[in-house]
Amino acid sequence: MVWLNVGRREKRLIFLIHERDDPVGQPILIWEAACREFKIEYKSYMSKREQKAIFYEEKYVKRAFLRLFKQKITRLVWPVADGFSFVPPFGGCGVDFMFCVLTEKGRLVAEQLRLQDQILREQREAVVKVLKRFRGLGCVVVTVLQVREGLWQDLCGGFVSREEFDKCWNNTRVGLLLRECVLRNSRFGVNDRWRKYYLV
Repeated sequence: MVWLNVGRREKRLIFLIHERDDPVGQPILIWEAACREFKIEYKSYMSKREQKAIFYEEKYVKRAFLRLFKQKITRLVWPVADGFSFVPPFGGCGVDFMFCVLTEKGRLVAEQLRLQDQILREQREAVVKVLKRFRGLGCVVVTVLQVREGLWQDLCGGFVSREEFDKCWNNTRVGLLLRECVLRNSRFGVNDRWRKYYLV
């Protein structure tokens, strides 16, 4: 599986569009749903600071849409008299985010992102299980290497060899998961690249 690296706004937009892609290939009224998803709503009683924050969020969401269009994950469509057109109407705005169509590539990307999310959820659960075991043994601090050994004990049956396990569960991946699962972490020393992760 190729690991996709998309921004969090793009990812949320892909899922939002994919959920509405029924029947497949039909134009999707997406901008209103995106405004609800990202809480883009201007109100008369808002402070200038709140309005500015919403303005910037709207700008970032539109940029995320443009990236999806450039990557051919979605296509813009415009309503015309007899249906929809991939070409903007004469005299109309060149970029209008009201309607879009999810492409075949977009469907594959959405399914792969969902699979990635599922894998990450399972990996997080495996790390949490190991951390619970360390807490049960009275440990206050753990290292990446200790957690990897705990994971090897739990998951060795699913791998052909330790080398295969090490490719999947490298220090970087375990470290990123540990940051999500523990309260805090710090370096062992000023010049030491290893970190200790606190369980309490």
